[in-house]
Parts: sequence; C-alpha cells; structure tokens
Amino acid sequence: RKMVEGGTQHATEAMRQAVTGDKQKRVRQHVKQKVQEAPVVKLIDKVSFSFGVINITATEYIILKHPEMFWLWYTMLIFGLLVVRYIMYRQKKFHYFMYDFCYYVQLLMLVNLYIYPKSSLLFQVTFVFANGPLSWAILAWRNSLVFHSLDKVTSMFIHALPPILSFVVRWHVGDPEVVCAGDSGCSLSASAWWGWPVLFYLIWQGLYIIKTEWISRRKLDKDEGIQTSLRWFTSHKSGMYSGTLYVCRRLGVVGPKETFDATKLKTKVIFVVTQLIYTIVTIAPVNLFFQYQWLHLSFLLVIFAACVWNGAAYYIDTFSTVYNVKFEKLRAKREAAALAASQANAAGAAPGAASDVASTAGTRLQSSSADSGDNNDNDTDHDIDLDDDDFFETNSQLQWDEHDQHFDDGGTADALTTPPNESSRRTDATPEQFELLRDKLARLAPDNPEAAEVVESLASLVENRRRDWTQRERELEAKVLDWQSEVVHAVGWSEVIEEELRKQEADHDQKVRDLEKQVETLQAQCNLLKLSPKSRPAPASSPPLQ
Repeated sequence: RKMVEGGTQHATEAMRQAVTGDKQKRVRQHVKQKVQEAPVVKLIDKVSFSFGVINITATEYIILKHPEMFWLWYTMLIFGLLVVRYIMYRQKKFHYFMYDFCYYVQLLMLVNLYIYPKSSLLFQVTFVFANGPLSWAILAWRNSLVFHSLDKVTSMFIHALPPILSFVVRWHVGDPEVVCAGDSGCSLSASAWWGWPVLFYLIWQGLYIIKTEWISRRKLDKDEGIQTSLRWFTSHKSGMYSGTLYVCRRLGVVGPKETFDATKLKTKVIFVVTQLIYTIVTIAPVNLFFQYQWLHLSFLLVIFAACVWNGAAYYIDTFSTVYNVKFEKLRAKREAAALAASQANAAGAAPGAASDVASTAGTRLQSSSADSGDNNDNDTDHDIDLDDDDFFETNSQLQWDEHDQHFDDGGTADALTTPPNESSRRTDATPEQFELLRDKLARLAPDNPEAAEVVESLASLVENRRRDWTQRERELEAKVLDWQSEVVHAVGWSEVIEEELRKQEADHDQKVRDLEKQVETLQAQCNLLKLSPKSRPAPASSPPLQ
C-alpha cells in the first residue's frame, strides 16, 4: 500500500514538475494563472470578437438563403454557448443564473424542436415567450453587441435567437396547421395568448423557488459568494432596482428609508411579483406580432438596433475612454510645452514686467500732467482727466474686481502700481485688463507724447500676457485630463480588484475543500493503523506468541 501511495505521489509530482515547473504547484492553479495573463486574455478577446462577427454574418446568410435550416443553426449555437457559459459561470459562482427564465425558454424551444415538433400549443407558448419577456429583456437589461466579450455576445444571442427562430418558423418554414392551430385567421386564442404562457411561467417560478429556497437554501446561505438573480438585483443599484423601489415606496410596501434585502421574505415576494408583472406586460403586444409580419419584423429590427446601439455606447463611452484620455493628455502636454518654448523666445518684455511698465506710465503721465493739464480740462472726449490724481491713487477709474476677474471703473490701481513682492494681483491680471488700460491710454496719445510710448510697450505686453494665459489654460486642461485618466483607471482597477478578490475567494474555498479531503484521508489512515494486527490485542484463547 505504501508503495502504491508513494508511486502515485511521485507520479503526481513528476506531472506537476513537467507542466508547472514546480512539483508543489497544482496543475489547476497553474492553468488558472495562465488564463488570467494579459497575452491569453487578449487572445481570448480576439477569438471572441472573431466568433461574434462570423456568427452574425453566418446567421444572416442562413436566414436569407436557407431559412429551413435555421433551427439546426440555432441548436448548434445555443448548445455551444450554454456549455461555455456554464463553465465560465461555474468558476465565477454565477451558475445559478442559469436557472433563470431565459434559459427555461431555451429548454422549451429545444423540446418543441426535437420532442414535440407538431405541437401547436408548445409553439405558440414559445412564440409568446420569445417575443415577449425574452425580447424586451434586451431593452430592460441593456444587452449589447460587444464582439470581444464572449459573455456579452452570449447574453445577446440567448435573448435574440429565439425571437428570430420564431419569426422564421411563423412566416417562412412553419406548417400552417401547426403554427395557426387550425385557425383560419391564424391568430392567438385567449388561452394561447394568456392562459398557457402564464401557466408555464408559474411552473418555472415554482420550480425556481423550490430550488433556491428549499433544495439549495443551506448551500446558498453558507456561501454568500454564489450569485442569484435576487442577490444581483439587490446588490446592483440599476435602473430596474431604483424604479421598483420607487414604486414600492409610493405604494407604501416599503418604508421611506428601507431598501431591498435578499435575505428578507418581503424582498423575495416583491421580486417574484415584479417578475410576474413584467411578464404579463411584455406578453400584451405579442398577438399583434403573431398576426402582422411587418410589425413583427419592425420589432425585431428595433431590438437588434438596441443591441448595436448599446454595443456602440460601450465601445465609445467606456472601452475607448482610457485611450482617448491618454491621447488628449499627451496632446495637451505637447501644446503646452511648445507654447512655453515660443513664449520664452518671443521678443519683448516678460509678462511679469507689466506692473513696471504701468508704474512708469503713471509716473510719466503724472509728470506731464502739469504741462498738458489745461488742454485735458477742456477736452470732454476723454474718459480720463490727467489733472485728476484719482487715476493713479486709491480712488482710481480702474479696479481689479476679484469676483468678476476684470477691470472696472471706480476702484483701485494697486494691481498695476504695487511692486511684485507686495501684491499678487499683478501676476493674475488678464490680457483684457491690459487691453483696457492700453485703449484708455491710446486715447491720450494724440495730446500726450509720453502716452504714445507707453501704448507701444503695452501692446507687446498684452500679447505676452495672452500667451501666458493660454499656456495656463493648456496646463489646466492637462491637469483635468490627468484627473479624468486617474478616475478611469481607478474605476477599471476597482473592477479588476473585485474580480481578483472573487477568484482568490474561489481558490481559497477550493483549498479548504482539498484540506478537508486530506484530513478525512488522514483520519481514515489513522483508523486503519489503530485496527492493524500490530496494535490489535491477541484473543484470550490463543497461545502466547513465541
């Protein structure tokens, strides 16, 4: 026995060494790590994208050229997708989603195709389900045509293929006796429209409650990581959640501050009733689709357009955000650097010299005011009186308005006359402020030669200050883009971390189960050792051992 166990252990370690490079590392763990690596993930995304595009093209070809074979194409697609989905969902503990109503409809479709192909009742029930709750779920749950995501493509096909199959059978390849159930007008009866579909739905709902609330209740209570539709509904605050909560609060079913809790009976009842109401509402227009081909076709086109639109929104608004932010950030930084270089090489004084020129202008104008004062007193066309000291004193006609960020008449000129180390307003002056001062001084230029010289100096300063402010705007844009990039990366990393924590939790649970098995094995070996001949007492009737 020891030889067998030793040989098995040696073979296991040899296989692990050959596959993983470490005899202590499990092959399953090694495969999981490899699948999560970036090159493998990119390869899976590429395969998923190609699969989605090829399937859309092939589906269109079969519908147009060989509609009589579409049922076989549907069978192959749905079987493969469901198998892959179960494998993926099992690893993520999402496999209880496959007890939902949409998978129940897939089962009814397959039963109708292969077991009861001549059943008018079953065809009409599946027609109602496919073009009612299943189709409207594309709009309600925002299914999207995202080709690189196998999960999103699978969800889209699960909800879109049954309506297409029902359209092909109803209007092209179906037997009229089976499709119309002998009705000359070929319309749904009240029982086929409402009675039987509601009954089939209640059968599913009852089985679902038995499974989740009785058979698997202990398992679900023990492992909160297993996701069900109810747990997903209450933990993800979607539009459906908010709408249902709002209606329940308006009706007084829940309190003003009460929220849904997946463990409470009230929430479970609300969830079941909401699903039933949704099913009944979406069944209402199905009879029109059954009677009018153009209306049925228009409805399917709207549903498919919604899938395409949601996919486009995902690619443009979400998937490409990181790339757009990165490109915009690089562009803004290049433009800011180029602007800074051109400003450094530009001719003329630096923007910080604006106060010195303005102070010089004030001094020169004050010194020349005595000589030109008589002319200015009689000149009513000028806005500024050179004999009035208010222009350069506290009560000036130019003021820095800190709230509106512009110069206004009737304030202080400290922003222009105070030295750089005594005021911070000077460095924050806008080009419009300098233009206003330049324009007012330009009006005095014909009568004051000193003002003409100041105007020329201010002209270059205005241009330099405008460049300085443009550079500041570029820098602020770059900072905003940096913040946007950080937000996008933070959101992306939060999803990655959440997924990684979920995987680590699953690995931890698996390790715990493995350890429990090892403990059971060791206990069994200990029990065998206790009952071995060496430790077993000799019978009383047997002679003493020699």
